[in-house]
Amino acid sequence: MNIITKTLLGSSLVLGSLFGSVAEAKPAGCNIGAPGETAKTVYCDHFLPSKGNHVVFMNGSRYEFNLYTDGTAQISVNNQRFVPGTWMYHSQGGIQVTNNASGYFFIFER
Repeated sequence: MNIITKTLLGSSLVLGSLFGSVAEAKPAGCNIGAPGETAKTVYCDHFLPSKGNHVVFMNGSRYEFNLYTDGTAQISVNNQRFVPGTWMYHSQGGIQVTNNASGYFFIFER
């Protein structure tokens, strides 16, 4: 193995280890809805880190959810400032996060 191959292979292993430990991507069905409306199911990518925030890519937007043990949440869309929310386990096993100001809600699989 030459020096270039060793360097590239080593870099790939380091990056794979680094990103593999950051989050696990999971394609899923997510739901989004407005107050009083039925939720719409859309395809999403849910990144569930071993520690930290849930990140969901849905409808071309990046949603970040900070979930706290007291049922409160913080929600950011496309890296904008966080807004307050609440969360709970949905009756079908997912996580439901509600924006306190607008009432919009998001449901994604764990």
